[in-house]
Amino acid sequence: MRRTAWLIIAVVFTWSLSGCTTTRSMQGSGWAGRTITFKTSELAPAQFDGWTFFWWDPSVKDSETELQYVVLLPDGKEHFVSEDLPVEAGSEARSDFADGIAGGDPRPFQGKHIRIRFHSSKGQMRFSRSADYHYAFYRKDKDGNVDWQEPFKEIPAVRQ
Repeated sequence: MRRTAWLIIAVVFTWSLSGCTTTRSMQGSGWAGRTITFKTSELAPAQFDGWTFFWWDPSVKDSETELQYVVLLPDGKEHFVSEDLPVEAGSEARSDFADGIAGGDPRPFQGKHIRIRFHSSKGQMRFSRSADYHYAFYRKDKDGNVDWQEPFKEIPAVRQ
């Protein structure tokens, strides 16, 4: 019986060292993978004029790694693709979207889930599970400008 237990431990240990992980595996205190997708934990409001995704830069092993994110339409097509971004692990970030700026018209997302897919240029990235990832939704003020100071609704992000 002892040999069987040690054999199982040796196999599991060897498997873990061989890098047999999936993009959904959790290593340490975060979500690890080359591609990670976040979505709203509930449907976005039926009416809004702008929205923001608040996130934290992931940690990466290679300092030359660049990060890119894609906002996906409800049908899975690409709506907005960011530039390649340098990674500053642990830095707070926000991405704003409204008519006339990144992503343009928010109507395709009204009453739907919003998904943002991150991709690293080199190797795996790890997003901290303890960081606050969330979406905020805004309306226009009396002058017709999106009031980025006062969201009327915030929705936590979940990993898809």
